[in-house]
Amino acid sequence: MPDTMETLRAAVEIAFPGGDGVAAGLDVRADIHIRDALEGFLPGSLDLLAALLDAQAAGAGATDGFAALPPVERAAVFRSMLSEEIADVRELAEAVLLFGAGAVFSEWSGYDRATRTLRPPPVWERIGFGGPSIGHPSYRAERS
Repeated sequence: MPDTMETLRAAVEIAFPGGDGVAAGLDVRADIHIRDALEGFLPGSLDLLAALLDAQAAGAGATDGFAALPPVERAAVFRSMLSEEIADVRELAEAVLLFGAGAVFSEWSGYDRATRTLRPPPVWERIGFGGPSIGHPSYRAERS
């Protein structure tokens, strides 16, 4: 069986393929963002996610785990996990989407951890986001 991170990368690859000016999830290290978020919230949840993805794949007839499936079959297995009746199972798959989107569309992809500087990620321009705002003075109440 593949390791946990290999399974997560396989899920990120089909959930965030990139294109049309939006970076692929693996290009912005969304797998790392998801791992850190899941493990920070509930240690061991990444191993559980990988095991559940592999179990869903086995239920679909795969013998070598989720990561070994061709992309089309991986996408079908991931979608089946997203529609799982058991909420805890479904929510782990949803966490991949939630935290993966955070990696792709937030400052995660533009923040240089070494220099502690933020350059706007290219996706912000593509989606028309002007970046963080320091506020809107017209919304503040006048104080006398």
